[in-house]
Amino acid sequence: MMGDTVYFAINRTIVLESTCSLAITETEGGTFTGSMIAGSASLDVTAVGDCGPEFPCQVEGNFVLVLQPPPPPSASLRPDCLFPWCGPPL
Repeated sequence: MMGDTVYFAINRTIVLESTCSLAITETEGGTFTGSMIAGSASLDVTAVGDCGPEFPCQVEGNFVLVLQPPPPPSASLRPDCLFPWCGPPL
């Protein structure tokens, strides 16, 4: 699986009011290198209707996801969270 390319795309529309909706396209793509995924991300927002002069807009950037080993069974992490800063269940 090393060197494989991963790609995600999410399209959604959010209705802000009866005359304005935002069409949002989010894409991420990268390459899996064994212990990490490195790539780029883009978020495009387009107005549908009368939403003001701020649209369209776009944000782009790069990312690195580093795979971490699972916590030991004795760790007091929430079972629904894999991040070390998650506390015990509420």
